[in-house]
Amino acid sequence: IGFEVYVQGNRRPNDRILWDQVLERTMPEKSVFGYSDDDAHNDDQLFRNYNFMLMEELTIEELKATMRRGSSYFCYEPEGSGEGKAPRISSLVVDEDSKTITIEADGLVHWIYGTDKTSEAASSRRSTVVAIGNTFSYAGYQGSYVRAFIKNAHGETCTQPISFIDENADVTVSIDYQKLSLFLFPNPVIDQVSVFMNESAQEDEIRVFDTNGKLVMTKEVEGPLTILPVQNLVSGVYIVKVGERVEKFVK
Repeated sequence: IGFEVYVQGNRRPNDRILWDQVLERTMPEKSVFGYSDDDAHNDDQLFRNYNFMLMEELTIEELKATMRRGSSYFCYEPEGSGEGKAPRISSLVVDEDSKTITIEADGLVHWIYGTDKTSEAASSRRSTVVAIGNTFSYAGYQGSYVRAFIKNAHGETCTQPISFIDENADVTVSIDYQKLSLFLFPNPVIDQVSVFMNESAQEDEIRVFDTNGKLVMTKEVEGPLTILPVQNLVSGVYIVKVGERVEKFVK
């Protein structure tokens, strides 16, 4: 499963925050790997986005295996030189004796886990930097994953998430699909909001209420993804109900 972290250069900066919000919910049981895509519609949009696939041989099967295991990293270079000047990673070493992860790269390394939860509004959160420098010590670390964000004068590079599992613990796949059953994006919203649901959450109707409890919109569920047009709603906070699941968005 992949996530478009950078697209058309850096068209949607909040997607990195959204990626961390997803990883907080799915790691360590399930990795969601990141990608960087030009999605070019003209020549001016080329060469800003890169994926480095760490393959042992140049075959289609090895590419598929590399994608499945997440043996890759990805970059964003604003100037689009075509020379790949964003930070390159020359090595990533895990030392289990010293409980450290060390990255060699031509840029400043930030280690990131999750998002800042000082605000209830998901859209106002920021990815949390837990350490800076080439080496990350995970002795006593309580996070389920960490990822490296590397920056130099030419661009930005992200590693895939590195997961942490206690070998002495009874680890089973325990993703809380109820938490994943209803998700709104973007948030805040201007014209339309996408309502994502898994099968367990799919009811017949989506209802939208204002903060006074007044029903302002209903729409039939169209499947895993339903688009709500909200351009005619006044600015404010709204509550979306699908069956027993409740989420909020800001217009």
